[in-house]
Amino acid sequence: MPVTVDDVKKVFAPAVSAAVLDKMDPDQPMVGQGVDSLALTALAVALQKGFGVAISPEQGLKLKTLDDVVDFLNAAGAKK
Repeated sequence: MPVTVDDVKKVFAPAVSAAVLDKMDPDQPMVGQGVDSLALTALAVALQKGFGVAISPEQGLKLKTLDDVVDFLNAAGAKK
């Protein structure tokens, strides 16, 4: 079963407030929606732990939107 935006939001919950996550548009940059650079670092770690997928710094820089994250995880064969 593929990873969804809701799956990613659940993993992000410890690093980003629920108010921000609830309002996030999956196809808009996360930084413009209340996620700062420190939170993005925490999110990369959470993704690696939550989905068992390694993310290089170069790959992490390309993950601008929630949709980017979902596409990356599904292409990498992430497990829910």
